[in-house]
Amino acid sequence: MSHGAATPSLAEDLTRNRTGHLSSAQRAVLANAAPVRFNTGAVWLGLLLTLTTLVVAIMAMASESGHGAPDMKAALIGGGFLLACSLGLVWILVRGAQRCAALRSDITDANVVAYAGRVVWSTRFFVDNYVLEPMDGSSAVHARWAPLPPGPYRIYVLPRSRVVVAAESTVVPGGVWSVSLANPKEVGLYNDSGPGLGAALAQPFPAAPHIGDRAELFRALAQALAFKAEDLGYNRRGIMSPRQVRRRLASAVVPFMFISSLGLGVTAPIVLSDGSSRLLLGAPMLLAALICLRLRRDVFTRRVEAVEGVVERYVPANVMERMAISDSDKYYRSLLVGGYKIPVLESPFRAVVPKLLYRLYLAKSTGRVLSAEPLDTSSAHPHGAPRPGAA
Repeated sequence: MSHGAATPSLAEDLTRNRTGHLSSAQRAVLANAAPVRFNTGAVWLGLLLTLTTLVVAIMAMASESGHGAPDMKAALIGGGFLLACSLGLVWILVRGAQRCAALRSDITDANVVAYAGRVVWSTRFFVDNYVLEPMDGSSAVHARWAPLPPGPYRIYVLPRSRVVVAAESTVVPGGVWSVSLANPKEVGLYNDSGPGLGAALAQPFPAAPHIGDRAELFRALAQALAFKAEDLGYNRRGIMSPRQVRRRLASAVVPFMFISSLGLGVTAPIVLSDGSSRLLLGAPMLLAALICLRLRRDVFTRRVEAVEGVVERYVPANVMERMAISDSDKYYRSLLVGGYKIPVLESPFRAVVPKLLYRLYLAKSTGRVLSAEPLDTSSAHPHGAPRPGAA
């Protein structure tokens, strides 16, 4: 294990972590992170709303009991729905309070536990992301917010809250990271996906000449972009694969149904009220089909272009800039490569390790990322994927 490029503060963090304790710098960052400052008043407000809803529902059911079974049944359904929504809100708040209480306890005790394992791409959490799978078979540790590229690690975790506070690569010289490097305002211990995420993950292991592992890097890309080796073969020849064409067309079903429903909701009352031709009811569906085909016009040309270079992550700094990048909030994140700013979904945004060489394959007419592959990252390299320009 090598971490000769670690700064003095990192060296101090690791020295403390190896003895099973937090360093003072790590405690300071964690204590000032937003999740620690959880407002327990929100929990009590949620409980109050739930009790109020329950009382109102009981009173409504009591008042409707004398109006017959149908009214009583409707009151029961409505009251049950409101109660379920309120209980769901309370569960979220209580769960958040439990996590923050566990984190506060961990900070007070200042103890850490160490795991040896591999950081891999996983789909077992709410969103696709990197997790560390311990070698001892214990449950995986979520590494969503920590900048840990794929590969083997020794990782240091808070025992109750399961928050990653430090990690050292077992194959990358200088591959050391600690929470003490982070800005407390950008520490997203659980659900951070805002602008701070881009800054936190922009430069993993800045002192390390090598990073990641080719097999895991490729696996992450394939899962995030839903392509296979066969698809990549077609894309390298400059065309979309038949499978990608089918997937693109199938993905139009949901927006087609949504747009058609909105159109029919407007036109149907007009047609039925003034006796217009029923053929007008097909206009919304025709419009929806044209819109969907326009957005997926790449399936007709099937032409693919390749863009390669050192990839950077980019998150807009404000709402106006986000709107300028994309008309969909799902695509506000971007990858910067070869002079292009390419809007992507969250999953491929996280799957790409910044500061490494990649080749991205884009649909020529729409710019949609179809597949990608890391470059100059031999799986036989003893230190993982080399950073561009590294000796």
